[in-house]
Amino acid sequence: MIKFIDLRGSDTGKRFAFLDTVTNKFVRIAGSQAWNTWDEISPYFKDFENDDYFLERFKALCPEWVFQVSCTPSVSPPTAFNPPIVGSIMGS
Repeated sequence: MIKFIDLRGSDTGKRFAFLDTVTNKFVRIAGSQAWNTWDEISPYFKDFENDDYFLERFKALCPEWVFQVSCTPSVSPPTAFNPPIVGSIMGS
């Protein structure tokens, strides 16, 4: 299962990531494991054979603020942060 991870309020400089709960590793797409907006990640789905499947799967997990261009979301960041687990499941 893929899980959306809210990184706002962390010291990563990024706003979100995706975690593969089966492997307990962060998803790596085109060399990155975290992003600020959906526009940063969406172009890389064309590299996958079943791009519509992956695109919709990940997009459905995201809250609305991910699709906003601004890096200052209107939603407050979480008060607690779980440190990232390094790893990848897709791409290099």
